[in-house]
Amino acid sequence: MRFRLFLACCLSALILAAPASAQQAAAASTRSVQVAENAFTRGDAVPAWVDRVRDIPAAAKAGPLSIRLADVQFHVADQPTVYAHRALTANEASSLSALGQYEISFQPDYQRVQLHSLRILRGGQVIDQLKTADIRFLQRETSLDQGLYSGTITAAIVTEDVRVGDTLELAYSVIGQNPVFGGKFFEAASWDSAAPVGLRRISIDMPEQRTIHHRTIGQGAALKPVEILRDGRRILRFETRDMPALLGEPYVPSDVQVYRWIQFSEFNRWSDVNQWALHLFDAPSGGAAVAEALKAARKAATPQEKVAKVLEFVQNDIRYLSLSLGENSHRPYPPAQVLQRRYGDCKDKTLLMVSMLRELGVDAQPVLVSTYFKKGLDQMLPSPTLFDHAIVRARVQGQTYYFDPTRLGQYGLLDRMGQVHSGAQVLAVAPDTSALESIPVPADPALYTDLRTEQVAVTALDQPVELKAHIEFAGAQAEGMRVQLASMSAQQIAKAYEAYMGRRYADFSMLAAPQVSDDRVNNRLAVDVRYRINKFFEKDEQGWLMRYKASNMVEQFYVPDVAKRELPLSVPTYPAVHNYDFTVTLPEQFDAHYNPSQSAVNNGAFTLNEVLSFSGRVAQARLRLNINADRVAPQDTVAFVDAARKMGDKLQGSLYIRSNTIKAAAAPNFKEQVQTRIDATLKATNRVLADAALTGQDAGGAWCERARARAWLGQYADALKDAARAVQQNDSQENLLCRGEVNFAAGNFKDSSADFARAIALGAGDTSTWLRKGWADLYLGNKRDALSDLSRAGKAADNPLLQVRSQIWQAMLGAPSDKAAQAGGEQAQDEAWLSAALEMFQSRQAPDQMLRLASREGANGLELRLVEAYFYAGKSYLLAQDKLRARVYFQRAVDKGALQSAYHQLARLELARLQ
Repeated sequence: MRFRLFLACCLSALILAAPASAQQAAAASTRSVQVAENAFTRGDAVPAWVDRVRDIPAAAKAGPLSIRLADVQFHVADQPTVYAHRALTANEASSLSALGQYEISFQPDYQRVQLHSLRILRGGQVIDQLKTADIRFLQRETSLDQGLYSGTITAAIVTEDVRVGDTLELAYSVIGQNPVFGGKFFEAASWDSAAPVGLRRISIDMPEQRTIHHRTIGQGAALKPVEILRDGRRILRFETRDMPALLGEPYVPSDVQVYRWIQFSEFNRWSDVNQWALHLFDAPSGGAAVAEALKAARKAATPQEKVAKVLEFVQNDIRYLSLSLGENSHRPYPPAQVLQRRYGDCKDKTLLMVSMLRELGVDAQPVLVSTYFKKGLDQMLPSPTLFDHAIVRARVQGQTYYFDPTRLGQYGLLDRMGQVHSGAQVLAVAPDTSALESIPVPADPALYTDLRTEQVAVTALDQPVELKAHIEFAGAQAEGMRVQLASMSAQQIAKAYEAYMGRRYADFSMLAAPQVSDDRVNNRLAVDVRYRINKFFEKDEQGWLMRYKASNMVEQFYVPDVAKRELPLSVPTYPAVHNYDFTVTLPEQFDAHYNPSQSAVNNGAFTLNEVLSFSGRVAQARLRLNINADRVAPQDTVAFVDAARKMGDKLQGSLYIRSNTIKAAAAPNFKEQVQTRIDATLKATNRVLADAALTGQDAGGAWCERARARAWLGQYADALKDAARAVQQNDSQENLLCRGEVNFAAGNFKDSSADFARAIALGAGDTSTWLRKGWADLYLGNKRDALSDLSRAGKAADNPLLQVRSQIWQAMLGAPSDKAAQAGGEQAQDEAWLSAALEMFQSRQAPDQMLRLASREGANGLELRLVEAYFYAGKSYLLAQDKLRARVYFQRAVDKGALQSAYHQLARLELARLQ
C-alpha cells in the first residue's frame, strides 16, 4: 500500500458533529467519468527493469484475508514509475469485496496507469480477467461540501465470480509524478499489515548518481535493505516472508506510527524543503489589487489592529475553495487572481495574507503544517509530501504569532486569538530556515479555559425550580462557537440547548430564548439560558437528593476497553481547563452547617478537583478539570483508566439535603403563599380546560383565570393566547377586562386601553376599570385621556378609599382634585396612610409619614399595603428628580413578590423605564 500526503489544506473543524446528510453529500460527490484513452490501459508489458516474483507463496489460513504477495517497486527516472504486484486470498466471505473491487487512485493530469495482468487463482485453475473485468473511473470528491476538489480519479476494477478461497493476482504500474516537485523523488510504502503477508517486498531502483534517502518510520526494528548495483543503477530491496498480522491499538497519538512504513526522499535537510517551498511562494505581490484590499487595514490605529484587519479580510472575504489540480496541489495562485476570484484554499489565502502584511511592513512568512502528524516530523526524512496545510507566521511588536487564514471567527486582540495548531512541528518558508520549529501552547491558560455555572433558585421543595445556566468560552472554543452559532437560526439554537437539558431532566421547559454575549475584542463568548425544572428533587425518608452533571467535562478522554497497552494513549483535548459550578439556593427555612468536602483525582494527564459545600441555605458543587498532557505513556494507562472512571463518577454527582437542616417549622412567607396560590390556579384551570377539550363543554372563565396567572408569572405570550381565546369564545366585558389586564402587564398599552374602552362600552364603568384604563393611557403617553379616565374613576367610586386612590393618581399627574370623602371607623384607621399619600403628592412632601402609617400592622394585609406604598414613594422621588431613591423603592415593591398586585406590575414597568 502506498503512502502519500497531498497539500489538501484541511479546514479547521467545528464543535458540531456532521449532519446526517453528510453521507448523502459524499455519495452525491462520487460520479463516473471518462478519462483519456492512454490514461488507463490494459495488457501493457511489464517494464523490463522490474524484478518479477514468479512463485507466489501459499495463502495463510489465519484471518479472513491473506496477502500472499505485496511487492512494490519504485523506479527513479525522468518519468518515475511505481510497479505493484499483489495477490490477495479471501478466506472468509467477509473479504470477498477486497477481491471483487480493487481500486487504484491516480492523477490523470500527470499520471497514467498500466494494468499488466489480472487473474483469479482457484485451486489449479488460472482464470484471466484482464479483458473481461469491468473498470469504472470514479471521481470521488468526498470533501466537495467543504470546498476541497483534488481531481483524483479512482479506477475501480470489478471482477466477476470471486469465491471464498480464490486469490486475486494483479500487477500494474503508475507512471508519472507531480511536476511541482521539480523532478525530485519522494515516495512511501507501507510495511506492516493488519493481515498476514506471505512475501513483502519493497524496492527502489535509482541511478547511481542520485541519492535517495530511506528511513523506517514506526514501531519496531528499522528495516535493512539489500543493495544491488547493476548497469549504473543502484537498487535497494527490503524483503521478508511470513509476516504475521499486526493488530494495532486504538487511540494512539497521530505521531506514533503503529504500522511501520518506509519513507524515501531525495531531500536530506529541511533547508532543502524550504528552498523548494520558497520557489512556490515566490509570486507577484498583487499590486493594485492588494493595495485596494488594504484600505481598511491602513486606517487601523495600531500595528496589531492592522494585522487583525488583514486576517479578518482574508478569513471572511475570501471564501474557502480548494482546486488542487496539477501543480496547484501545492503551488498557490497569485494574490491578484485570488482577490479577483474571491476564493482560495489554505496556500492561496496564506500567500495573499503574507503579501498584504508585507505591504504594511509586517515581517510575515508562509508556514507549512502537517495536520495529520502534527508532531514527530523531526523523526522523518525531510519531504514536502509530509505537509497538508499552510498558515502564516507574523512578527508584530516583538511577538511571534501564527495565523490560520482558513479559519473563521477571529477578531480583536492578537494575543487573545485561539490557536488550533499548538504543539505542531512546522516549517516556516523563509530564506534563513534550516530546521523545523514548534508552535507553542498558549502561555495564558485563560485562552483554553471554559466555564459552566448553573444556579438553581428554589421557592419550595415541592414546586418547580428555575435553573440559570451560564456557559462561557474563550480562545479557539469561543471562535468555534461564534462560527457555529452564526450558522444556526434562533430556533435551531434554542432546540440545541433544549436538547441538552432534556438529557438531564424529563420534565422541564425553557423560560426564554438563549442569550448570547460576544466580546470579540477579548475573544470571549457566553450563552445564558433559563430553564424551569419540574421534579428537581428526589425525596426519600431522610431528605432530598438533587443531581448535577458537569457536561463541559464529559468525553474529554479516550478510555480504552483494555487498559494495558504497548503504545501511548492519546489525550486529544490537551491543553484545556474546564470549570463547573453548581449552586442551589434553598428556601429561607433551611440552615445547614457542614464543613466543605474536598477531593481530587490526580493523574499525570489530568487533575480533577472537587469541592462540595452546604452552608446556610446554599448548597454548592465546584469542579475544576486541568488537562495536563497530550498522551499517556503505556506503563501509565492502567492508572489513567482507573482515574478516568473515578472522574466519571464525580462528573455526574449529587448533593443531599437532610431533613434536619430545616429550621423550626415556620408558616410559609408571603412570596411562597402567592406562588402557591398562583400554582394552584394554574393547576385547576389546566384541569378544567383539559376536561372541556375532551367533553366539548364551555370552559367558562378558565381561559381568563389562566391568562391572568400566566401574566403574573411573566409568561406573556401564553397569557395573551389564553386571553385572546377567552374573548374569541365570548367578548363579554369580563373577558375584555381580562385581556386588557394581560395586555397592560405585557406592555401592550394601546391594546389594553382599547380593551378597557370596549368593556366600559358594554357597561363596565366601575372605579377599577376607569383606573386601569387611565394607567394604560398614561403609559401610552396620552396624559389628557389619562386624567379624564382618572377623574371618572373618582366619580364612579362607591367607597371613600377608591375615591382617594383616584385622587392620588390625579395629584401624581399635577391635576387639582376635590377633597376625598373620609373613611370611618376601623377602615379609616387602617387606611389613613392613603390620605397621607394624597397629601404627599398634593404638597410635594417626602414619603416618610406615609411609609410610617403604611407599615403599621392592620387588618387589610400589610404586604399588599407596602407594595402600594413603596410604589407611591418611588413615584414621589421620581417627581423630585431623585432617580436613585425612586429605583430603590420601585425595587422594594417588586421584591415583595406580590405578583398578582397591580402595583407590583406598575413598579416593574417603572424600573424598566429607568434602565
